[in-house]
Amino acid sequence: KDGIIEKHFVDLSDLVADNRSDYAEGRMSIYSYNGKLYGLESSLTASVYYYQPKIFEDNGIEVPTTWEEMLAAGDVLGPKGIALNVATNSGNWFQMWFDQRGGAVFDAEGNFVFGDETNRALAIEVADFIQKGVANGTLLVVLGDDHWGGVTIPTAYREGRLAGQVMPDWWSSCCLMPGVEEMAGQWKVALPPVWEGGGAETLVWGGTGWAVSQSANSDLAKDFINFMYLGQESQVQKFEKINMFPWMLSAYDDPRITTLEDPFYGGQKLGEIYAQLADGVPVWYQSPFRANWSTAVGDNLPLLFDGSLTPEAFVDTVSAASPASPAVAMPAAPAAPTGARGRRRPAAGVAPVDPSAER
Repeated sequence: KDGIIEKHFVDLSDLVADNRSDYAEGRMSIYSYNGKLYGLESSLTASVYYYQPKIFEDNGIEVPTTWEEMLAAGDVLGPKGIALNVATNSGNWFQMWFDQRGGAVFDAEGNFVFGDETNRALAIEVADFIQKGVANGTLLVVLGDDHWGGVTIPTAYREGRLAGQVMPDWWSSCCLMPGVEEMAGQWKVALPPVWEGGGAETLVWGGTGWAVSQSANSDLAKDFINFMYLGQESQVQKFEKINMFPWMLSAYDDPRITTLEDPFYGGQKLGEIYAQLADGVPVWYQSPFRANWSTAVGDNLPLLFDGSLTPEAFVDTVSAASPASPAVAMPAAPAAPTGARGRRRPAAGVAPVDPSAER
């Protein structure tokens, strides 16, 4: 906005110029401004369905492959007090569903398009599903910080009241495994549900991009970020050590990706699952006003959950509270020096960027 990005950050476009097609485009659009790339992603952030197979086996239900199938499974499991997924009051949470369905909040030029005819219809469809899912017990509502650091979700897992959750790759190492360590071996991973009406193969939430600030160390920092985040070796090692899946498509041919077995998931080879999603990550665009939209969504989701707002009213209320004038697409501002999700302090000239502002 007002030239701040171009003035203070280094254009990284040349780092991917020769092989841009080898990287997930949806992980670059969120850090782009005026056709230039100002951040490099850390992982694919594609979502899968983390689930407890025993719950499905005990109830004679197949793991759902579409959202519509999940809602139907909720008709069976909901009355038994078993949810299949989680709902929370986060704009990012709603956006990952909406993006997967094929919707857009802003277009490539940064114009606010959430309320236009096409996107309004898609948003109402998603909101309708969410409201029905809460009502029939498919979705367990967990609000605010409780979704991240509370005991509600881990307790529901342990007690068999929550069969699973659709979340990104980083959810496994940051939240699921630390929260229920004693349940190792009782989990599996499946491809995420898709919409019968069309859309992307997966959902994305968050991400951690790294930018280079204009400084005396810019060239050195640019070399460092190239080495750390674009090479196949670095992408594979992040997967091996912290379960962050590569956003470099050719890395999925590496046997260290495709053959690594995870004991938490009963020896399942997670790389084989993510390899099927790598080129299906939704593309979405930033705007200086995205925070306004996201806040409006988060504020009104509880009213959608409890039925105070119809799906139509929810979407129109969010649109009315969001910018209606054209905006300029830009990546989010740099996060604190410690890096998103508590990483170590970056090298001089390198700044972490969280495109979602809040998880």
